[in-house]
Amino acid sequence: MNVDQSARGAAISPPEILRAAYERGRRRLALLRSAWAVPFGVFALLVLGAPTGLALLITVALATMFAVTQSAGQSIGRGGRMGLLFGLVPLISPWFVQSTHLCCVGGACSTNCLQMCALGGLLAGGGLALVARRDPAPLRFAAGGGLVMLAASGLGCAAMEWGGLLGVGAGLIATLPVLLTTPPRAAH
Repeated sequence: MNVDQSARGAAISPPEILRAAYERGRRRLALLRSAWAVPFGVFALLVLGAPTGLALLITVALATMFAVTQSAGQSIGRGGRMGLLFGLVPLISPWFVQSTHLCCVGGACSTNCLQMCALGGLLAGGGLALVARRDPAPLRFAAGGGLVMLAASGLGCAAMEWGGLLGVGAGLIATLPVLLTTPPRAAH
């Protein structure tokens, strides 16, 4: 070890070393948790028959968004985990439509139903908004959760065409009044 290396090592304080180790651990955990996106992509490919390129693209986007929220932690991280959970609702909506043919408009039933994606997005977004109201930072929670949920639901609704993804986005936007009418929580 030369003099320059020992001088640099002496300049770093123990709290800085601990903080750097903590941040490396958070990034490693976020990277490991990003693998939670893989089953969503596999479901979209194998069960829904999503186009391979589109499913891979959205799965990578989902994994990236989820890793970012988990790395950020706190309200954003909690929101990201809930967004992944609530994203299951619009993810499975197309499967529900395809298997039951319950989406009928004007006497004609179709397996391509924008309304079901919008309804799934509205239900999931409303659930996320209600859970976010309980968090100390509801808007940060909802932001992290909403981005992850949009990507997760995009895997299902994008399999039905891009209009389905727009339906989910509209459903999420419709839940904003729930968040905006929430009085700020007092810090404990």
